[in-house]
Amino acid sequence: MEVKLTAPGKPVSQRLLSLDFMRGLTMVLLTLESVQLYSVLEAPLTGTPFIHVLHEFWHHPWHGLHMWDCVQPVFMFVAGTAMAFSYNKQRQQGMSWNQSLRKP
Repeated sequence: MEVKLTAPGKPVSQRLLSLDFMRGLTMVLLTLESVQLYSVLEAPLTGTPFIHVLHEFWHHPWHGLHMWDCVQPVFMFVAGTAMAFSYNKQRQQGMSWNQSLRKP
């Protein structure tokens, strides 16, 4: 889904909302792991079905694929996809590869 975002006096920008959503969700998951929120929630959720969901977010020694093992690869995919869209837009605006590379 593409949406045109605009503000008074600014050019119209087209954003891919699904890409923005995935980037934001991934950043939230990485942040929650960084502040160890999952460890804090372990005690209150022990004995409930939610503890099994919570265990999906912890780093484990390798004994099968868990959801957490997919967070970093998804982030890399989203970042690469965003770069491809950005580079394509810059090419349409007439920028060369060197100009894109040096763009601040």
